[in-house]
Amino acid sequence: MSGEWEGYPVEAFDYRYVTGHGKNRSTHHFSAVIVRVGFPVRPLRIRPEGLFDRVAELLGADDIDFESAEFSRQFHVKGADKRWAFDVLHQRTMAFLLSMPRFSLQFADREVIAWRGRRFAPETFASALRVVVGILDRLPPYVQQEQKKGR
Repeated sequence: MSGEWEGYPVEAFDYRYVTGHGKNRSTHHFSAVIVRVGFPVRPLRIRPEGLFDRVAELLGADDIDFESAEFSRQFHVKGADKRWAFDVLHQRTMAFLLSMPRFSLQFADREVIAWRGRRFAPETFASALRVVVGILDRLPPYVQQEQKKGR
């Protein structure tokens, strides 16, 4: 599907791929939404925290931690530019994400994608779009201006 959601160009889709051969053949499905942004965004990954993340943290692998202990417990955030992560995930945005359904999110180039490791129910596409647009609408104007200038 493609169109516009609250002024943002969007694409939404179900994806299927096959791995292995013969008896080891597996079919995988997932759904996603991609929201196109009117300015460049820096790479950033935000996803629900999992058990393996906690184990990896004990072994020294770490994500970005935030002022909100609850947010840091609930979400795994990775990005090369910590300042960008803190600009995107300020207090209002963290509170928003804590109140919304969980998706894996990735910022790159001029797009933000939201997905889960499975197919969406039809109404889940709207939830994913609300999450992405909610984050983008909470970006401070100075951050948007810096990104448009290429900083």
